[in-house]
Amino acid sequence: MPEADQVAVESLYDVGFLDEPKAMTQVAHLVEHLVCNAATDSYKQNEAMGLLSQLGMANAETLPDWSHYDYVLPSDKLELALE
Repeated sequence: MPEADQVAVESLYDVGFLDEPKAMTQVAHLVEHLVCNAATDSYKQNEAMGLLSQLGMANAETLPDWSHYDYVLPSDKLELALE
């Protein structure tokens, strides 16, 4: 939709806290935080999620059966969200 001024991106992963190995309680939630906040080759710690949050909405959640990451950004920032 060329006239859209915003885009929404959601990534779903078929793993949640019910999939955690015994004796590793909360590891799925830890992985969620690492995905959102860890440093990468391109971004410092907390920088990527902070940038996405400044531009629009960035959120993540770990549920019993799955985890998801979702973003709503200006349409010209689609490539950034996919990165």
